[in-house]
Amino acid sequence: MLVKKIVAASLMTAALSATAADDVSAQLEELKNAYIKQQQEMQAMRQQIKDVESVHNEAIHKYIKDEIKSEVSKQSSLLSLSSHVEGLKVKGDLRLRYQSEDNKKGKGGGSRDRFRERVRIGAEWKTSEGWDIGIGVATGDAGGSSTNDTYGDEGTWDTGDLRLDYAYAKHSWDLQDGKQTVILGKMKNPFFTSKAFFDGDYRPTGIAYQVDMGTVFATAGAFTVQQNNSGRNENDTMLYAAQVGMKTELFKAAVAYYHYNNTDYDNSASDGDFIEVDDHEVQLIDVVADVYLNVGDVQVVPYGQYSYNNKADDEEIAYMIGSRVVLGNFSLSYDWRHMEENAVPSMIMDSDYIGGAGYEGHVIAAKYKLTKNLTLQGKYYMTERINSQDEDNKRDLAQLDLVYKF
Repeated sequence: MLVKKIVAASLMTAALSATAADDVSAQLEELKNAYIKQQQEMQAMRQQIKDVESVHNEAIHKYIKDEIKSEVSKQSSLLSLSSHVEGLKVKGDLRLRYQSEDNKKGKGGGSRDRFRERVRIGAEWKTSEGWDIGIGVATGDAGGSSTNDTYGDEGTWDTGDLRLDYAYAKHSWDLQDGKQTVILGKMKNPFFTSKAFFDGDYRPTGIAYQVDMGTVFATAGAFTVQQNNSGRNENDTMLYAAQVGMKTELFKAAVAYYHYNNTDYDNSASDGDFIEVDDHEVQLIDVVADVYLNVGDVQVVPYGQYSYNNKADDEEIAYMIGSRVVLGNFSLSYDWRHMEENAVPSMIMDSDYIGGAGYEGHVIAAKYKLTKNLTLQGKYYMTERINSQDEDNKRDLAQLDLVYKF
């Protein structure tokens, strides 16, 4: 009996020991899980602290950046000289040119080599009333056909001149499917044309009105070309013009009417009086077009222009046809020009076209963009008098330019 009791007690003790061991294991597992959870919570808290610090740093950086931007904006307003000016943009370019020309290839021919420079700088800004204002100056002389300054032509290391290049006010209004613009003053050429027929240095002075409907565009204007009156007679040379055209991704083309009056007025008399040579009018019907073709990475742009002077009895046609190829930073162009004597007025033609009105010939140009703002370019003119085989009537001109824009 005693033995049975001892055995039963032993079994009970073993069972209690096993139960206690299970309880301890369970407690240890709970402690382990609690520790892991605590570590995870601490890691989450560390990440939250890091995120808060990051947001705080970004807020500080943004605040500093906004303060700097605000101060710069205030300085910009000071530079614009008026509180209603919303922004000011200063831009320009510097050009160094080497030019060689041969005016006669026959016997006794003359040639000239020279270095020339062009400096242009201007400012453009918008006003709170919706006007765009532009004012610029450039090197050059009193004539408007060239902004070149030839080294040393006025004396030893001469200083050259800076003159008004443009000064205009422009305002635009929205239309239902486009916009309309009025330009007043001495402006960049508002018409779609080419340098061959309208030198790029000329700044028409007067009023222009433009409509841009996206695909269709139109421009009309009235301009004072030259004031000739002596106080007794009103004989100013004026230009009245209108143009309408179309533009797409494939082409841009336009037809225009240019009416010049008093183009032969001469004010070069030695006694200071004005001499009216002839009340000559020029009425040009002008067609111009560019075509944009893309072949892989190469863009090919055939272009052409044709003008007919309705008021001339003969020598009344001028035309140009050519093409430009653009590949990356390099471009190459060639055109043939035929400029009859009584067609486009010589006073507005390309001033570099050696020979001028009454000449025809080749123009080859190449351009390479060395950097974002620096360009190396060259151009070669080979012309001869129309319907003449005389060597003395041939002209050559070569130009090599280094241009920096800012």
